[in-house]
Amino acid sequence: MLRPLALAIAAAVSLAACGNSSSPAPSPTGPFAGTILGQPFTPAEATALVLSQEATCTYGDIAATSTGIAFGFSTSTGLCDFITTNGACTNRANATTVSIVVIRANVSTGGHPGAVQPGTYALFTGAGLPPTDGQGNYIFFVADITKTIDASCTEATTPSAVSGTVRIDTIDGERVTGSASISFDGTTHVAGKFDVPTCSVPSLNVCTPLTCPSVPACI
Repeated sequence: MLRPLALAIAAAVSLAACGNSSSPAPSPTGPFAGTILGQPFTPAEATALVLSQEATCTYGDIAATSTGIAFGFSTSTGLCDFITTNGACTNRANATTVSIVVIRANVSTGGHPGAVQPGTYALFTGAGLPPTDGQGNYIFFVADITKTIDASCTEATTPSAVSGTVRIDTIDGERVTGSASISFDGTTHVAGKFDVPTCSVPSLNVCTPLTCPSVPACI
C-alpha cells in the first residue's frame, strides 16, 4: 500500500536543501478525492495505521526516535485485511493509492517525540528545515501516489508532492478524522475531509512504510 518514502524523509532530517516549485493546494472541502494524472480519483476505501510505538528510524545518516500515522486512500477495498496479511510494503494490482505519513521525529539522544497529536501538519519536500513543535520534535508529513496499471503491478510514473497540509482533528481507538489538501502538479491534486477507521497491525512501526523496497511485492 505504501511506497518507499525514505528519500523524502532523509532530505528532511539531514536538512538537505533543494529548491522545488509549488502551486496552491486545493481547498479541503467535501470528501477526500481529487485528480490523478488528469483522471478523477475517488477512493473506494481508506484506512489509518496509528504507529504510536516509538522506533528509531534512520533517515540518511541520521537516527531519530519517531512515531507516526500512515493513511492509505485507495481505489481498492479490504485495505486493513490486505495490510495485516501482506504487510505495508506490498502493492495491489490495478489500484491507485494515495499514501500519507504524518511524522514526529526527535533527533536528541534519548529524546521521545510522543504520539502524533491533533493539529495541522505541513508537507515537507526537503527544502530548508522541517517544522518543529518547540519541544525538539520535527513534525511534518510526506505524501506519495502509487498507480499500478496491470496485474503485474507495473507502476505509472506519478509526480512528487509539492505543497499542502494535513489537519488531524481527532484520534481515538477506532477512527481518525481530519482533512487534507495536497498538490503534486497540474495534473494531480487531492483534497477533502476524511473520517477513516484505524487498522491495528502490532508488528508495524513508523519505520516500516518509510523503508519499503524500491520494488514492492505485488498481489
